[in-house]
Amino acid sequence: MLKSPSEWLVYCLSQISYKKNSHALDLACGYGRNSIYLEDRGYIVISIDISKKALDHFSGKNIRKFCKNIEDINKELELYSSELAQKEQWIILNKNDLDPSKEKIIKQEVKKKISKKEIFSISAITGKGVEKLVSKIGTKIFSLD
Repeated sequence: MLKSPSEWLVYCLSQISYKKNSHALDLACGYGRNSIYLEDRGYIVISIDISKKALDHFSGKNIRKFCKNIEDINKELELYSSELAQKEQWIILNKNDLDPSKEKIIKQEVKKKISKKEIFSISAITGKGVEKLVSKIGTKIFSLD
């Protein structure tokens, strides 16, 4: 059985007005609980995840699913706008609570492939690493002035 959509998504949608057939992008969509929720509300959804196995678990008429890795996403971004592709990017690895013994190894492997991006490892469930990420976001926002 599919989990309910994230409370954050439900809240955000309650705060905005949108037209039917608006587009939504669900990055790191996993099994698609948020994608399906958006589709049910009339959105045309593009769902991206690095796990083809996860993407194969859900379907819908307005959901286009892609299995992409970070390098592929950046190539597409460069084709769209080289200026945008040069902007700072952060990689956020979620679910580090599932197997803490592999967290450091995974982070090192990602760092090898994507050396110029800042990498955060968090657990949305336990909160591990979230404070550091939020602090960095705050610092970044205040530096934009």
